[in-house]
Amino acid sequence: MEHLLGWGIAPWLVGGLLLVGYFVWVEMRLRAHLARRARQHHELRAACQEVTVERDHFIEQFEHLTAFSRQLTKGLRGPGAYDVIVRQFAQFAAGGSTPPCASLWLYDPANYGFTLQGAAPEAKEWLASDRLSLKEAPFSTVAREQKLLMLPQLPDAIRRLAQRPFTQSEGALLIPLAIEDRLHGLILMVCSPDQLARLQRNTLALNLFIRQASLGLWNLVNRDLAMVDHLTRVYNVAYFQERLAKELQRAHRFDVAASLLVIDIDGFKGINDTYGHQAGDWVLLRIAQTIQQAVRAVDVVARYGGDEFVVLLPEAGRGQDPASCEALPVAQRIRQTVALHPFELPGQVLRVTVSIGIGIQDRQASSVVDGAAFFKQADEQLYRAKRAGKNRCAVPDGPIVGPA
Repeated sequence: MEHLLGWGIAPWLVGGLLLVGYFVWVEMRLRAHLARRARQHHELRAACQEVTVERDHFIEQFEHLTAFSRQLTKGLRGPGAYDVIVRQFAQFAAGGSTPPCASLWLYDPANYGFTLQGAAPEAKEWLASDRLSLKEAPFSTVAREQKLLMLPQLPDAIRRLAQRPFTQSEGALLIPLAIEDRLHGLILMVCSPDQLARLQRNTLALNLFIRQASLGLWNLVNRDLAMVDHLTRVYNVAYFQERLAKELQRAHRFDVAASLLVIDIDGFKGINDTYGHQAGDWVLLRIAQTIQQAVRAVDVVARYGGDEFVVLLPEAGRGQDPASCEALPVAQRIRQTVALHPFELPGQVLRVTVSIGIGIQDRQASSVVDGAAFFKQADEQLYRAKRAGKNRCAVPDGPIVGPA
């Protein structure tokens, strides 16, 4: 009886164990499925967050592109126009992070290289040179192939440009700016690895931005050919004469004054004869920069020819007392800055001075002053300053001011 009972219970026991095992197996499969779905959900959430970040970054890039296009539509003007292109590129590449060190260089085939034309504030602090040579890679590569170049590590040619050391992780982005296969310039950016990776993922937006920047640079270069002196980067005589005529008409119409400075470098021929024309060109460039830093944004600085510069100062006149001439402090600031700061050349330090003549159109003029007569007045004062011993400023019917 017990034997039969044992044989009767055994199938039920085995069946029960099998059923329990089945439920355990089902539970394990269900837990594995739920865990897999949880991982998929987590991965999907992470992917959605990444897409959201990329979407926001793309919108930000699109807004930069739209703003830049709007500026191009209005037209880039003024001495800071090149800096606008650089700043827009730096903000575009930053993507919310610290903007990279960005600079813009004009293609200069005559000197076999590139010349610095604009820089973001971050780059102005570390640039130690204003020229790139086509004899060095990677600049020669970009000029020859006219293709975007991303460098995960900085080459020595770029490291030598800097006044500060770079980290080992920083890389560079070299962007050729060309229209119809004609190279006009180069944008150089020193970027973090994250910035390079982000730009590499957004090549469509980057290429659109490059096309816009190329168009902006092309417009600026063509404008400069007509308006700007190639060597000193101040206005040329043709543009100056046009602005002079308009300013004199404006001064007469609105009953305001205007002043004119004619600036001549003392003994410039001797500099060329002694040190060569390259040294002379360097002196011209440095003096042009000194003049621009000494005047207001509304003033017009131009190279009149050779070693002579002119500065038009709207609404700068004088009262009854000749010593109250508003243009004289500006002229003195230019003269003193040039005289007190030596011009350093390789193995040589030059001391340079300038003489300045001042012309004035006072208020309440009975008629519009002729531009040629206005210039002649200032030019006569220039020769008056020269005859007094050079390194001086002369005012019509007023004093000759020189070194103490």
